[in-house]
Amino acid sequence: MDLLFFLDCEDFFTDETMDAEKWWAEELAARDVCASFNIVGELLRKLNRENRRDVIRAYSRHEINYHSMYHSLWPTHPVALEGLEFKDQIAWVLKREAPGYSELVATFGRVPVNYCSPGDSWTPATLIAMASMGIKTFGAYRFGKTTQGPVWYCGLLCFSLELGLDGFFDKGKTGFDEFKTVFLSKKGEILRDGGGIMTLYTHPTRLVTSAFWDRQFYKGARPAKVVPAPLRSRAQIRMAKDTARRMMDFIHSQRDLRISNYGEQWKKYSRNRLDLPVLLEMADLAPGEEHRLIGKKGPGFIKPDAVDSFTYRWSIYPKKFKGKKLISQAKKLLWTTRKAECAD
Repeated sequence: MDLLFFLDCEDFFTDETMDAEKWWAEELAARDVCASFNIVGELLRKLNRENRRDVIRAYSRHEINYHSMYHSLWPTHPVALEGLEFKDQIAWVLKREAPGYSELVATFGRVPVNYCSPGDSWTPATLIAMASMGIKTFGAYRFGKTTQGPVWYCGLLCFSLELGLDGFFDKGKTGFDEFKTVFLSKKGEILRDGGGIMTLYTHPTRLVTSAFWDRQFYKGARPAKVVPAPLRSRAQIRMAKDTARRMMDFIHSQRDLRISNYGEQWKKYSRNRLDLPVLLEMADLAPGEEHRLIGKKGPGFIKPDAVDSFTYRWSIYPKKFKGKKLISQAKKLLWTTRKAECAD
């Protein structure tokens, strides 16, 4: 089974987070793990402004991917796009995200492979815009079962996130024992389903903070002054780091696991691809006409009823936000889905 380490690097208000990012990057590299660091553009701007070359060097030993420009800052993609036409939605995403994407390329000299949405803050226009910028995969797919392997959708190779690590950090040995139980159960489930990929995800900021930095934005709140996240005590941070090390060492001991990343997965599953250039060709469209994909038809792999249970649930949204138009668009683009085929 392939295992992906997935880190959401997002907190650009809490200074202590920068050292947590470095800690994770160095600990994983010391275990020969090339992880996926999904970096918010504004966080990378801050690192560059403050000349934190030590953090950037630590990142550079891993796969560098994109986690939006501003993460939780108003407006989120779904809220901003719900009232727009599809063409205007794509244009909004490109304008909003181009600066952060460019910051990654200018800093690391690489094009990001993967896009990770903040929470479930994605839309069909988001994915198509990312694909048009050259991104290959989407690492936070939210509907349709993917434990049997990735699926193509809106021009990207889409993966789900199987197991979050944050909740185990503050429980010491008990947390580590709980992690082992949950990990082995999830691993068995994926294998029974015939799948071969498991993604573990964490937020480096939670190594040092007792709550998420963007909690102040919950339910659509827009505070006049944004404050850093509350910090853990030194003893709590030591315990969290010790638990994280135990997790990494346990995973390293699993000899039937192969550490991978999104670039390798793209190569592995690129046969019979349904990426954006292929979609445009199938629909007899030219580059720049991506908005017209929503009017086309095709067999699809994911059926409409798979989307019926999907709702926008991220805590950042205003209370009454439903995103009904966006969900309708998602259904109209299910013709772009296809089960990915392994090239091995």
